[in-house]
Amino acid sequence: MTKDFPIEELQKTLSETLFDLEAVPYQQAEPEEFETIVFDGREKDNTKWKALITEHIRTAKTFEIHCWKEETDEIALVLQYGSVKQKNWKYGTIIEGNVTSEFRDMLLNLPKPSDTPDAYRMMTPFFGIMFDNGFSSEHYGTENHFKLKQRDDKI
Repeated sequence: MTKDFPIEELQKTLSETLFDLEAVPYQQAEPEEFETIVFDGREKDNTKWKALITEHIRTAKTFEIHCWKEETDEIALVLQYGSVKQKNWKYGTIIEGNVTSEFRDMLLNLPKPSDTPDAYRMMTPFFGIMFDNGFSSEHYGTENHFKLKQRDDKI
């Protein structure tokens, strides 16, 4: 320290200052409410799923898509619109990218999968689709979650 301000004086001043501090009251944020829409396999096509995605992709800036590692065709498709996110998910690959008009067109023009035993339930070939606005479409589009304030009406 300087010759004009001995360390003992500094310690005393700091201690007094710390004791004079007052805690700011904790203000709890309002909990966000989410809605879930489940497609249970009774849909003959993915029209309702596409309507839901269309609604939420409008405000999304970025995406994440999760694919199982054996879903090589799906991974290759999404890699055209993003890049691998470095995560240690030993069972699959996570691809992230920006929501562009090309990505949007690809996603909204995908047919309902029909080439697997569980295809009757699947709305999309991707295991998980997440947007930065809080929307997620999981388990091949069968479970869809979003913040209530994002929607103006029901499908």
